[in-house]
Amino acid sequence: MPLAAAVIGLIVGFLIGLTGMGGGAMMTPILLWTGWVAPTVAVGTDLVWNALTKTIGAVVHYRHENVNLRNGARRCANSPSESALCE
Repeated sequence: MPLAAAVIGLIVGFLIGLTGMGGGAMMTPILLWTGWVAPTVAVGTDLVWNALTKTIGAVVHYRHENVNLRNGARRCANSPSESALCE
């Protein structure tokens, strides 16, 4: 498994670099299809990793003053009404 995992990791990393899509969209299904980990472990690990990277990214953007809090507050305030319109 270690060599196969390394090869799959290299392939997924290469594809992520080419497409720009998240690694969880590729790696989680591969882990499930190969049967290397239980579904709860694969999905749980993906969720924890995404939560960490998104939080760190948000903090970095906020520190660089790339975040418009006023616009974000307006979007949060309007999201329930927009959701109702889309149903």
